[in-house]
Amino acid sequence: MKVRELERKVQSNALKAKVEELKERIEIIESRNKGSCGKKILTFKKTCGQSSFHSIHKCDKAVDGDLNNFIHTQIVMKNGAWQGESYPYWWVDLKSSCLIKKIRIYNRKDCCGNRLRNTEVTIGNSLSSMKLCGYYKGPAANGEIVNISCREPKVARYVNVMIKEKNTEETVVNFAEVEVFS
Repeated sequence: MKVRELERKVQSNALKAKVEELKERIEIIESRNKGSCGKKILTFKKTCGQSSFHSIHKCDKAVDGDLNNFIHTQIVMKNGAWQGESYPYWWVDLKSSCLIKKIRIYNRKDCCGNRLRNTEVTIGNSLSSMKLCGYYKGPAANGEIVNISCREPKVARYVNVMIKEKNTEETVVNFAEVEVFS
């Protein structure tokens, strides 16, 4: 009797795993059928956030379509030197799950392009469960356009861009625009 119960549990768990796999495949197919979830650029005017902000340079500057302004995380003067924060980040909520293939970052034009380096892009259906999409070692130049292709495209609602460094003068997120493509 116990052997049969174990067999049923194993079959039930295998069936649940198969159902989850099929759900993910359906999401991918539906996302493909919608094209780019109905749009070419998925980030335009979407809700966003960032780890901190400096002056007027808030997250929405990276989803407004204007390459002449930029976002900027906090930088402060400590012991006579400028210092950014540890692991600064910026994120966007696409409002629906889409098959994410590529992220394009338009770097700030006027200065400090080298701050875009050691950059990790993660994607997920919630900000608490993100998976690696791609990585950019850098450093970038002023005004450079950086394309990061996902190693394995996945269906996701959120995209997070993080500088993977501890607090130095250069540990700042300050780019002009982020575009996400399906």
